[in-house]
Amino acid sequence: METAADKRDWRAVPQMVTDLESDDPAIRFYAIEGLRRITGLTFDFHYYEDEAQRQPAVDRWNQWLANLHR
Repeated sequence: METAADKRDWRAVPQMVTDLESDDPAIRFYAIEGLRRITGLTFDFHYYEDEAQRQPAVDRWNQWLANLHR
């Protein structure tokens, strides 16, 4: 993820969005940081929040990704 973010590799974005739902907070942290570095967006996602608190931001990311591929 870090390499993709360093290179601003948009091909990694779908996997990073998927990784926002990981059970591992470290994976969520690197995913949102990578997304922020590539897209400039966070949609108010906080890796440390519980699943219910994160879900609205994850939904926004998934909607954004779906609109990106139209």
